[in-house]
Amino acid sequence: MCRHLLSPALGVLGLVVACGRGLEGTATAGAAGGGETPQAGMSAADAAAGMGARGAAGSTSAAQPDAGPSEASGTPTPTSPLFPANGAENVCVDAPLRLRFPGPPRVGSAGKIRVFDAAAPGSPVATVDFAAMTVSETIGGTSFKLPRPVHVDADTVIVRLPAGSLDYGKRYYVTVDMGVIQRSDGSAFAITTDRDWTFATALAAPKERTQLRVALDGSGEFCSVQGALDALPVRNEAASVIAIEPGTYFEIIHAAQKNNVTLRGADRKRTIIAGVNNANFLKAALNAKRKHAGQPELDAMEFMQLVQEKSKLLEIDSSMLKRAVNEGFSGGEKKRNEIFHMALLEPKLAILDETDSGLDIDALKLVAAGVNAMRSPARAFIVVTHYQRLLTYIVPDFVHVLSGGKIVKSGGKELALELEAKGYGWIDAA
Repeated sequence: MCRHLLSPALGVLGLVVACGRGLEGTATAGAAGGGETPQAGMSAADAAAGMGARGAAGSTSAAQPDAGPSEASGTPTPTSPLFPANGAENVCVDAPLRLRFPGPPRVGSAGKIRVFDAAAPGSPVATVDFAAMTVSETIGGTSFKLPRPVHVDADTVIVRLPAGSLDYGKRYYVTVDMGVIQRSDGSAFAITTDRDWTFATALAAPKERTQLRVALDGSGEFCSVQGALDALPVRNEAASVIAIEPGTYFEIIHAAQKNNVTLRGADRKRTIIAGVNNANFLKAALNAKRKHAGQPELDAMEFMQLVQEKSKLLEIDSSMLKRAVNEGFSGGEKKRNEIFHMALLEPKLAILDETDSGLDIDALKLVAAGVNAMRSPARAFIVVTHYQRLLTYIVPDFVHVLSGGKIVKSGGKELALELEAKGYGWIDAA
């Protein structure tokens, strides 16, 4: 059965469609708006990011990558070339290092970036060796072999420190060897003193962990998604929401023994976790679901056979599977990718929020075909839409009108057509 619900949005009544035999069931997944990904006991990513660009070392040095002044705060400003800014206070303990240059920089294949505890500078607390093309790293309690944790994004070099490198309530300084980074004009860059790049971390970990905020600019409790996940207790029972502010997060995410966690992206287009490709993300999510249900995990060959079967339905190009999740996707590609996720994960309840938004007619038909192929007495759909045209292709079993948080009118698919013709005013008047 399909249920069609009409609900208010920004003061205007929108459309919600629910298809299925009922709303019972414990597994909830699907294409939700706002980048929200609810998944109990989730584990996402045994994948490696393509990180970094290589270049030859230069011959000259300077203490700052750009001419802007350093700022004594945890939040970088347009004039601050370093993050954390030189002299910054209250910095996240999972903060990456970022160096911005006037033009596109290149990273070399020799030298090191080191982070020292200012109170005990005998040996570094973290070292990133640019001569090593791969590193062994523990993420979320599991060891991975990954490309070196360095990425060049336009005019900025981003360096991800090993997990647990920084601690609360401490002051650190950073040094950068000559030749590690090369400016766009070919000159080299270095930081060699204990004064040119210093910062202090937040005094203590957040006490409240059911609502955590991640922000690249350091304004949240954490600067990385993995940092927020690591802060949650093992086998946690309380539900936790991790709100992720807009930005591109260059990191690998792996969560084991973390339950009832929601990752909520602030913006569908501008909140991106780069480094996890689509195929590996889906394999990890699907196997986590199967493990939770007591089913054997799929190996790589079994998973790819399933992927090929489902991708034909939505005409998913193989190149989309190799790209980072939602990175560089058009609006239509994101919607098709969401339905593809749903087809693989096979949830009992799927909530599709404005799935038709931004789709041309051909893409709309593909998305509808994916939904219709999954219609089953054992599965329910709630589809939110502002336009009746989607209902031409996904025909609802029931229609409900919501206003002020209450169902004020119900009917069959004919009610949607009546609303298309008359609008919502006649319901409000009644």
